[in-house]
Amino acid sequence: MASLILIPWSETEWSPAGRIISRTSVPLTKVGREQSASWGTSMVPLGVNTVYSGEEQSGGETARLIAERCGARHKIEKSLAEVDAGLWTGLTFDELKRRDPKVFKRWCEDPTSVCPPEGEDLVKASERLRGSLAAVAKKHGDRNVVVVIGPVAFGVTRCVIESVALGKVRSMMQNEPVTYEIRADGKAKALVTCPRAPDEDESDPEGTECCRERDRGG
Repeated sequence: MASLILIPWSETEWSPAGRIISRTSVPLTKVGREQSASWGTSMVPLGVNTVYSGEEQSGGETARLIAERCGARHKIEKSLAEVDAGLWTGLTFDELKRRDPKVFKRWCEDPTSVCPPEGEDLVKASERLRGSLAAVAKKHGDRNVVVVIGPVAFGVTRCVIESVALGKVRSMMQNEPVTYEIRADGKAKALVTCPRAPDEDESDPEGTECCRERDRGG
């Protein structure tokens, strides 16, 4: 049975500051490049022949380094783009909170209730990513395939595949790959996943720390 390995972008130059990267062209850090190469090495025994990514620089660099290490080809698929953060792009979560505390609180409580100005609605993003992943899974139903996507898209895609409510997207974001089984009908289902992050701590009702730690670089 073939597998779909979902991989988040490696660390970018905006990640340490916690800036929302969205679709901005930002290069990987040295740590990010080393992380990508390491993931690529781990893909060698799996016989991966294609590594997909969107058009963004961060995702493309991550995917190319993985592909080079495991001897696969890198293919760009526009519909695998990161969720567009609109005018929130480049802000840190502290800056976003100061700019509009009420909106920030609503977003932390339920990300589906707020759409960033000039950005992409999470529900529409989930529909886009669902279609793209289904096409990739169907095309590579007999071969292991890697899909590299941005941090928010990563969480949204996990919600879609694992049938988790989109409101929990932040708890589905992580910095390590997740592997799914590609079924005979071309759909993907959970095969191996890392432990989910716990829900927001009650001592932090606004979810500030949760957002800062889980969405870093998202």
